[in-house]
Amino acid sequence: MNAPSTVLDSLFRNMPGEVYRCRNDPDWTMEFVSDGVLELTGYPPSVFLSGEKRFGDLVHPDDRDWLWKAAQAATEAREPYTFEYRIRTAGGDEKWVWERGSGVYGEDGNLIALEGFVGDATARKLAERALAESEARFRDFAHATGDWFWETDAEDRYTWFSESTERVAGFVIAGLIGKRRIDLIPPGTDLSADPWKSLIETIARQERFRDFRYRTNIVERELWLSVSGLPRFDERGRFLGYRGATRDVTAEIAAQRQLAELNERMRAAIENLDESIAITDTDDRIILGNKRFRTINGNYESVQPGHLYEEHFRDGFAAGNYPEALGREEEWLAERMKRRAAGGTIEVQRQDGIWLRVTDQHLPDGGIITFALDITERKAAEAALRDLNTELERRVTERTGELEATNRELEAFSYSVSHDLRAPLRAVAGFANILRQDEGDHLSPEGHRSLSKIEESACRMGELIDALLALGRLSRHRLQHSPVDIALVVREVAEDLAPTYPKSRIEIEKLPPAYGDATLLKQVFVNLVANALKYSQKADVPTVRIGTENGEYVVRDNGVGFDMAYTGKLFKPFERLHTDSEYEGTGVGLAIVKLIVERHGGAIRAETVPGEGAAFRFTLGPPG
Repeated sequence: MNAPSTVLDSLFRNMPGEVYRCRNDPDWTMEFVSDGVLELTGYPPSVFLSGEKRFGDLVHPDDRDWLWKAAQAATEAREPYTFEYRIRTAGGDEKWVWERGSGVYGEDGNLIALEGFVGDATARKLAERALAESEARFRDFAHATGDWFWETDAEDRYTWFSESTERVAGFVIAGLIGKRRIDLIPPGTDLSADPWKSLIETIARQERFRDFRYRTNIVERELWLSVSGLPRFDERGRFLGYRGATRDVTAEIAAQRQLAELNERMRAAIENLDESIAITDTDDRIILGNKRFRTINGNYESVQPGHLYEEHFRDGFAAGNYPEALGREEEWLAERMKRRAAGGTIEVQRQDGIWLRVTDQHLPDGGIITFALDITERKAAEAALRDLNTELERRVTERTGELEATNRELEAFSYSVSHDLRAPLRAVAGFANILRQDEGDHLSPEGHRSLSKIEESACRMGELIDALLALGRLSRHRLQHSPVDIALVVREVAEDLAPTYPKSRIEIEKLPPAYGDATLLKQVFVNLVANALKYSQKADVPTVRIGTENGEYVVRDNGVGFDMAYTGKLFKPFERLHTDSEYEGTGVGLAIVKLIVERHGGAIRAETVPGEGAAFRFTLGPPG
């Protein structure tokens, strides 16, 4: 997320802990630390940044060694780390802290630094310790169940508790006999309002009740109970009271509160983003729309939760927000909803001149999250760039045919990149990263699996974008023609790839020299031979042969082959005939081969028999 620096500064200042970046050394030498370090340690950021104090000096002596080793193990495995350890503050106090971080790696794969967040965990550790001691005490007394049992008379006064009550519940029952349930609740509890009103009415009707939850003042600590009861009658049908079971649900109530607080924090964060965000359910009804979403859509009733997403389009028609839909509103709406169902990104211009880039992303639960980013300034810049290009075109009318073809490819590539493919990817990955770093301990296993799926998809999208960029760079590469020893090139390629495929045989026949760009021609053989090795791995004896036939260079394998009906897809970017689970790849390698061959004035074709392998044949144009 490209949040303004003022927003990030405010976020760092208000976070209940420190955000840091440090060197990977036992002293945790800080390169950046947020203002939260002052409240956490009693030291201002300046003492760490100047080197006057090192964060490692604050770590409890008993924790330093294992902490350093654990951090190194995590970075070597390239995994995030989560630690809890003790520090000494400036005032000499001992604090428990919780740290979540990960290594930062350079393009060469080497570890550059550590980044993460450290928060105060003292209160929680003390609470956990107290809770653990309490649970251990209760476990010593508990037997078959965590419930205790009771009976009341016709006036709802306790007449009996099971022997397990004191062992399980942890309080003395002697003073409870003869008391009513409503005598054991905090003063001021409103009995005329639900849920007490409903319980009292149920008891008055002498009916069964189940899982009634309330807070009791039997003990000094906060205690929430879940109670279920059945009415008792004598042989004449006279009501005798109730018999039932009670269990302690304090922890469950606390967890529900924490989850509600987490949801509220997430909603607040989304509400105040500069980017418009709307989330819909499986019926495409709005669950959440942030302030920006409501603002750009006129704050109509239709942008409120519960309304179908298409309703706000209809209100937009009435307001004239979609000039391109004028006179064909239903057709436009059908097209827009179809694109929405398919997912993806579109750009639309509003009547007020605002340009929006709208991305519809499907969620694991079947809903849709929609991002709308104001790209008016970028569109203005693009328009200015187009005007400039028009002027430049007027001045360079005598360019060569090769340059014209290259520029057309560049324009097509620039058009794709100009849609800012990475922006929605960064938004999704950013939210996932924030959620994992800040709230990872509170997420369920399913939540972690969903986050991992989001992160894997973002990584896959990044690979595809990199491949697209490589294809674009290739289209702009100026050819450096010279004599090329193809036999030497192929031997180098074979030596480079052989260690990756130790079971495969690579047979190199006599190969004539060529004239062209040596670097690009080597890339042709790298891609073709690597493909042949990859798709022949399931053969009994994987074999790849490189030679010539009838004036064509030929790379042949005995792999899985493909259906010739799909030959037209082979050389198109991102078109794949196999799934990622079968064979990894981006679908760009053969497109690069075709582009290089054609830029050398040649042509490439493929032939195959499914299950018997494939052969790729190509020619190169004459020198010059």
